[in-house]
This record gives sequence, C-alpha cells and structure tokens, in this order.
Amino acid sequence: MAKLDESLKGSYVGATNLGTPGQEATQLTRAVEGQPLGILYGYKFLGYDAAGLYLFDDGTGKGVHENSGAQRMIIGNGLPKFEFGWTNTFRYHNFDFNFFLRGSIGHELINTFRAFYENVNNATNY
Repeated sequence: MAKLDESLKGSYVGATNLGTPGQEATQLTRAVEGQPLGILYGYKFLGYDAAGLYLFDDGTGKGVHENSGAQRMIIGNGLPKFEFGWTNTFRYHNFDFNFFLRGSIGHELINTFRAFYENVNNATNY
C-alpha cells in the first residue's frame, strides 16, 4: 500500500480554481501552496441567530449575517482518504450475473450546482 503526497509544492499562476468548470465566480476549490490538493474553499456556516437569519464566520467567531463580510476559508477536502471496490460474477448454465460496487470514505462533498444557482451575488443564475 502506498500513500500519495498531494501537497502543492510551487506557485502556479492562473491555476487556482480547480474542479469546478464553468463556476469561476463561486471558486469552491482552490490550489494553495503548502496545502493539499482538493481543498474546499468557502464560507463557514455557524448556524442561525434568534431571528432565524444565517450566520457566517467572519474570523472572530461572532458571525455576520451576510457572506460579503464573512471570511472565506478552507472548509474541507474533496479527495477521499480511501477508495474501495468489489466485483463478482455468478454463472448458472446460460445465465450470468455480474456486479461492481465502488465506494470512498474520508472526504467532504459540496453541491456545486446549488452553490452556483443559489448564489445571491449573481442574479442571472436562473
């Protein structure tokens, strides 16, 4: 078994938005020197206030209501720590049945379509 070191070792100008084609305005993934590849970059959701409004982390831990005042930060990693699969075939006379199961664990997911279409900063996303 081998471990892949996926850290970015140098500065690559123009290659900061990786993995979200067509969504340059949302920039959900980034390539940052010294950080692993596959990091998810965005606003950290803290919860709701007493009025039911969203609270985003502004870096102080108190929270702000609008994401424009919030601080964007690393919120996860989209690369799995482990991937696995299993395939099998059953045969009986002229009948065969095969299947393949695949999975991965140890990563976070982001709904990129929702991030694009529910982005309040771009009113043309409909």
